[in-house]
Amino acid sequence: MKAVIYCRVSTKGQVENFSLATQEKECRLWCARNGYAVDRIFIDAGESAKTANRPDFLRLLEYCRTNKKFLQVLVVHTLSRFSRNTQDHHAIRGLLLGFGITLRSVTEPTDDSPEGRFIEDMVAGIATYENRSKSRRTRAAMTSALENGRWTFLAPIGYLNARSRTGPSLLEDPERGPLIKQAFEAFATGCRTRPEVLKETTALGLRTAKGARLSAQTFHTLLRNPIYAGQIVIPRLDVKSVGDFTPLVPRQVFERVQALLSAKVKAVLPHLRNHPDFPLRRFIGCAVCGTPLTGSWSRGRTTRYPYYHCRNCKEVRVRREVLESQFVQLLERLQPNASYMRLFHEVVLDVWKGRRSEATKIAKVATRLAEDLRRRLDRVEVAFTQTQSIDRMSYERQRDKLREDLALVEMESTEAKLDELDIEGVLAFAENVLTDTAGLWVAASLNQKQCLQNVLFPEGLKFDGKEFGTAATCLAFKQLKQLEVTENRVASPPGFEPGFQP
Repeated sequence: MKAVIYCRVSTKGQVENFSLATQEKECRLWCARNGYAVDRIFIDAGESAKTANRPDFLRLLEYCRTNKKFLQVLVVHTLSRFSRNTQDHHAIRGLLLGFGITLRSVTEPTDDSPEGRFIEDMVAGIATYENRSKSRRTRAAMTSALENGRWTFLAPIGYLNARSRTGPSLLEDPERGPLIKQAFEAFATGCRTRPEVLKETTALGLRTAKGARLSAQTFHTLLRNPIYAGQIVIPRLDVKSVGDFTPLVPRQVFERVQALLSAKVKAVLPHLRNHPDFPLRRFIGCAVCGTPLTGSWSRGRTTRYPYYHCRNCKEVRVRREVLESQFVQLLERLQPNASYMRLFHEVVLDVWKGRRSEATKIAKVATRLAEDLRRRLDRVEVAFTQTQSIDRMSYERQRDKLREDLALVEMESTEAKLDELDIEGVLAFAENVLTDTAGLWVAASLNQKQCLQNVLFPEGLKFDGKEFGTAATCLAFKQLKQLEVTENRVASPPGFEPGFQP
């Protein structure tokens, strides 16, 4: 009669402590005492019994199936080595019985008698209970750690798992962390789309831990992940806590990105339903109910009068000239002192130099990738046309893929090189806009008015019938106003916070 032996340990420590050797020795002794010849031994080192996805366990079942005519018993040290789940235990035991193979435990009195089957069921049930109890304790410990700010999972892209138990649980990845920061900051400007930001950071070298490029969906999920703002949010565990690690992204930048992703921030485009008589139509909202104001003409006794009004609550109704006059006055109050434009000029130039440096890096990386792809393409050509070491199908598949990759890389390189403009001219135009915004708005066409007001007030304005409510202005106005307040302690326009970050 022949027997197969199965041994398993679930931890590295058990492997090093010779638990496997002990199991095998006692299983062999049991076979010798009961008259069985050991046909083969299967060993899973460091594998959990909670899952059937164990290498040697799977090979064991296949071996039993293909050699069932020659095998009589499967011997284990304890039933818990075989399975920690009662349902799995009975399923596998039934499968073995179908092969004509009996399961036997060295340390537990199991056999095919009613008493033996009862003991086997009881032992399997105890193993199931222990496993569930251990899982519950592990889950509770993990939840407690998460609630205290410690990250207990694999580090997300941009972070590394810290090995120290006393320090922060996550550390910034020196390779990917800066690219994650750059991606958030670039998207937060509202000037670039997600595909554009993904393409740029990919060109700079952003990859997953396995070296793969990020898909559009993965990148979207990354931008949504609050962990980059230092927040741990695990809905399935009902956990929401502040992480013990340093955030990669400032909170205000993260919230700005979320607003853009949720389309809560207005696009810098004229509204589709334009009306030449009412440039502020649907841009200014009702401060009472939040509904965008509409515009229409009301007929008097002898003439018609233009009004902006709320069609929802009807609490706000104001003559066009009154609202537009107050809007122009608001623009005049927001205009920065011309003496601060020189500093603004220097700051923008410094930022531009940084952007140009990034563009240069992108171009260099793209150039290297293009050269590598051309060399690989040449090797494929030689392999097919000269050495005939690959067949036509393989040649065409590799050639087409390399050509596709090369075209994409060359596009990235070209876009980086085309990142040229007359920065001095742009600054001169910006200074003209910032120092005479009111005059420009009055003189502008309808589309120009709407584009300008959306740029200046990216979240729109609210009006209660008498005055404008609190609003966030564009970054240039915010920074210049903050400078004036700091240097001269001048008052900010009512309802506006110059240092406020949307």
